[in-house]
Amino acid sequence: MKNLKNYLEKYDNPRILDIGSGKGDFIKLIDYIFQDYQEIIGIDIVDYLLEMDESAFNHNPKIKWMGKEVLDTNFPKNSFDIISLSNTLHHIKDIKSMLEQMVYMLKPNGMIIVNELMAAEDLSDKEISHQLLHSFAAKIDHEIGMLHSQVFSKENIIQAIEMFSPWPIVDYWKLETKTFDKEITIDDLYQLIDGLLLNVKDHDKYSLYKEEAESLKAYLKENGFSFAHQLCLVLKKS
Repeated sequence: MKNLKNYLEKYDNPRILDIGSGKGDFIKLIDYIFQDYQEIIGIDIVDYLLEMDESAFNHNPKIKWMGKEVLDTNFPKNSFDIISLSNTLHHIKDIKSMLEQMVYMLKPNGMIIVNELMAAEDLSDKEISHQLLHSFAAKIDHEIGMLHSQVFSKENIIQAIEMFSPWPIVDYWKLETKTFDKEITIDDLYQLIDGLLLNVKDHDKYSLYKEEAESLKAYLKENGFSFAHQLCLVLKKS
């Protein structure tokens, strides 16, 4: 987290936009290591996740939420000092348009942070839990017509950014998130799995997904959970 903190501290009272906030994990990380920001706006298109976010951050009036897709927002040019894309790259169909919109909303000398779960072979049993859970969620979302790719490799992530970004990657590193592992309980994960199953309750493959869900729960119970490897990249205008 030291690398990320060093980059955040280059900005004086920045205004930050976090895209694809989910439950606010990346916002929570930013707030943990750097409190000297003017405002953080989190956006996501999944309403129930936004409701969870709002309840988690009611104590902090500097954190706000919007239930929108970033390409549908009307933020003017030069609105933010920092824009983060947190574990969202694998949900995006048009990466080029997304990155161009992010650059448009950035102030001069602004910074883009891309944080993305990455495939790796040197995972612990706990970290494998995260990748198994992501794989299950991707299958369910695909079944209901949502774009949700499987985990990218480090090379795939870098290649996608380099191919479509108008700005170069100036730095990247494996992000340390172990501080937050203990905040994820097995009951939380069970509820997430059950919620995913509800999305396919009328599908002809429901029994197969139910069986996979029970197997995933058993693995989580035996091995626990830890965030798998995440790659953090910084983009800036050269």
